[in-house]
Amino acid sequence: MDNTSPSVINDTTQIDIQGLIEQEDILSIRRQQQAEPIIIKSVWAARAVGLLPLPWVDFFGLLTIQTNMVSELSKIYQVDFSVKKIRTLILLILGSANPSWIVTALLSNLSKLMPGVGLVGTIITQPVITGAATYAIGKIFINHFELGGTLLDFDAKSTRQYFMQEFAKGKEKMIN
Repeated sequence: MDNTSPSVINDTTQIDIQGLIEQEDILSIRRQQQAEPIIIKSVWAARAVGLLPLPWVDFFGLLTIQTNMVSELSKIYQVDFSVKKIRTLILLILGSANPSWIVTALLSNLSKLMPGVGLVGTIITQPVITGAATYAIGKIFINHFELGGTLLDFDAKSTRQYFMQEFAKGKEKMIN
């Protein structure tokens, strides 16, 4: 019998394709297992920065933490990156997800200057917000990289709904 008959070729091809799919699934799981601790570490760092009572220090600290997180995720997914590009994308995500956050961030930083209620209020809420935002950004980039995306083809505006969904999940995790 000739081993090159169409049914043998199709069976072999199907097995090879199935094997490739399984290998890609295993690789995806491994990358996600490496990525999750990076997000968790970054969320805790972001929450700590949110406790700082100094105006603007939390903002720049948070941006640095999130930039480092995405840099580490880029390495896991073997995606070329530049710190400047990552910072720009993070700011675009935050700005396009909810434009009123820019005003809220300004007011929050100004309220840290007010003794008493303003300071206490931001110290209570900021760790939740900074942690949830960091969680959501990490999840966005993992999803994008898992789909084969790079920083060059990343569209921050298209992530709005996904960001809000992941932010809500992150907020739940911060509260519970």
